[in-house]
Amino acid sequence: MYKIKLKKYIALLLSILTFTTCLSLGSVVFGDDDIVINEVNFPDENFRKIVLAKCDTDGSLTLQPSERTVTSLPLSSWHDEVLGKDAVIENLKGIEYFNRVTSLTASSLGLTSLDLSNNTSLVTVRCSANPLKSLILGNLPNLRTLDCSACELTSLDVSSCTKLSKLFAFTNKLSSIDVSRNTALNTLSVYQNELTSLDLTFNTVLNKLYCNNNHISELNLGSNSNLAVNESDIGQQWIDVQAILNSGTIYMTYSFMDSSKLISTTLDQKTETPEGEVSTLAYNGSSFYASELTDISDRLVNMNQETFDGFSYRYDVGNSNCEPLSVNVVVSKDFYQVNFYSDSTKSERLKYQLVRRGASATAPTINNTDQCREFNSWSENFTNVQQNLDVYAVWDSTHNIIKIINSNTGDIDVHCTKCDRYTIKFNFTKAYNKRTGEDGYAEIGDMNKDGIINAKDYAIIKNLK
Repeated sequence: MYKIKLKKYIALLLSILTFTTCLSLGSVVFGDDDIVINEVNFPDENFRKIVLAKCDTDGSLTLQPSERTVTSLPLSSWHDEVLGKDAVIENLKGIEYFNRVTSLTASSLGLTSLDLSNNTSLVTVRCSANPLKSLILGNLPNLRTLDCSACELTSLDVSSCTKLSKLFAFTNKLSSIDVSRNTALNTLSVYQNELTSLDLTFNTVLNKLYCNNNHISELNLGSNSNLAVNESDIGQQWIDVQAILNSGTIYMTYSFMDSSKLISTTLDQKTETPEGEVSTLAYNGSSFYASELTDISDRLVNMNQETFDGFSYRYDVGNSNCEPLSVNVVVSKDFYQVNFYSDSTKSERLKYQLVRRGASATAPTINNTDQCREFNSWSENFTNVQQNLDVYAVWDSTHNIIKIINSNTGDIDVHCTKCDRYTIKFNFTKAYNKRTGEDGYAEIGDMNKDGIINAKDYAIIKNLK
C-alpha cells in the first residue's frame, strides 16, 4: 500500500512539474495547438494587447487553432483602434503563429525589426514608415507585393520571393539590391536610396521604374521593352569625383562600363561652324575635363537647395522608349581659380590662373595706356589662395578737370581737358528735384545715383577735382 501511494505521489509531482514548465516556457497549455498569449510568445506588450483584443475571440488568453487561421492582419488600423496613434510596437514576435495569413499591414507602428520568414502564405506585406533596420523575408514563395518604403533598411533580400511583382522600397538606405530572380517584377520603386548600380537584365516584364536620387552612374534598360520612363523617374543621380590639375586643365577621372552611351555633359565645348553649332563631348575615355573652375563652381543644387561644385551628364539607357539617365557629378578639389580684371566693372578679364590651395597667383603686367589714369594696386591679396578670387586693377584718376557753373542759367559744364571721356553737361535748374523717369531728369547729373537731382549732387560737382 505504501509503495502504491508513493508511486501516485511521484506521478503527481511529475505532472505538476510538467505543467509549470509548460507555463514558464509559454508552450502549449490548453491543447497541442493552443498558444498562450503571454510575454514569452508575444514579448511586445502593445502587440500582445492587439492580439488579445482582436484575435482572442473567446477571451481564453490563448490562440486556438481556429483563431490562428485568419488570412488578414490589418495591424495599422487595429493599432489606432486598440492603442491610439502614439503607441509604439517595436517588434511582431509571435506573428509566426499566424501561419495562414496572406495579407499583413504593419505601417507606421514603430517597428525596428520584422521577421516574416515563417509566414510562408503571405501574398501582400505593407510595413512602410517604420524605423526598420532589419526585415527578414526568408522564403515567401507566394509574396507578390512588398511595401517597405520610408524605413531605415541598409539591406533587403528578396531573392527567394520569386513571384514578387511589386516592390516599393524607396526612401531607405539601401546600397545595393538584387532583383535578378524576381522575373515577375513589373513595378520597382527604389528612389532615394544609396544604390550605386541597378541590374534589371532579367526583369523583362518591368513596366514601372522609379530609381531617381541614388548614386547610379550608368543604367541599361535594353532588356526592358515594356518600360517607358521619364528622366525624372530615373534621373537626379549623384556621384562624387576628385578633380586634379594637370598642365592648366582640370581632369575628373571616372570609368564607365560603356562610355559610348554618354550623350552630353554641361562641360561640352560648343563651336559655331558654317553647318551650325558643333558640340565636343568633354570626356576623353577615362576623364571628364574642363579648362576653368567657373565651369563647375556652384553649378549643382540638391533638393535641399544646397549648392555644390560640379557638373552633370546625360547617359543613353539603351531603350528608345525611355529618356536618358541624368547624373550630377559633385567635384572635390584642392585648387582655385583667380581671375584678373582690368577695372572694378569686371567687364574685361585680363587673365585667369588655376592655383593650388595655399599657393600664390601671378598677376598680369599692367600698362598705363589709357589717358588720365594710373595703376595703383590690385583689389585683393592673391597670395596663400584659399578660395576662388576675382581681382581687379585699382586706378588713380589723373584727369585735368575744369568746371563751368553758371549760377544765372543753371548750366553746368564739367570736363577733362586731356580726354573726352569725362564730361558732365546739363542744366541743374531744369533738373532740380526731378526723379528718374520724369521729364528734365538728367542721369549724368545724378552724382550719388539716388534717383533724384538735388543739392547733394550739386555739392559733389563743386568738389570735383
